[in-house]
Amino acid sequence: MTVARVLALPVLGIMFLTDATRAQNQSFVCTPTLSVFCRNIHVGCAGRTDIRTSPFIILMQGQVAELKFDNEPEARHGVVWNENSIVIQFNDRKDWIRVASGGRFSHRIYQDNRAAMSYGVCRPRGTSD
Repeated sequence: MTVARVLALPVLGIMFLTDATRAQNQSFVCTPTLSVFCRNIHVGCAGRTDIRTSPFIILMQGQVAELKFDNEPEARHGVVWNENSIVIQFNDRKDWIRVASGGRFSHRIYQDNRAAMSYGVCRPRGTSD
């Protein structure tokens, strides 16, 4: 990851966990609230897209994350940032996922040079609702 990308994350307003060890060796099961990504989710779903959301699992070991999406055959990998939430920056693209301390997540993707977002809830893996 380039220094410019690392420095850009705080500028984007992404908060990091104060205790870096909180993200180590954790796993979550995450379920999107909506069935599709939206162009903006800050005040509801504005600009619904045709891009389908999918439940996913996050497996974290230290500062490395593996993400397994139900609708994708291959796992994705990312770097875990820590402060007031867990932020995973994907290795192969600009996409990211933020999981707040209460389990609420937001997911931003970039396709065709346009951003889209989804949100939902993550719970520690192995627990039930």
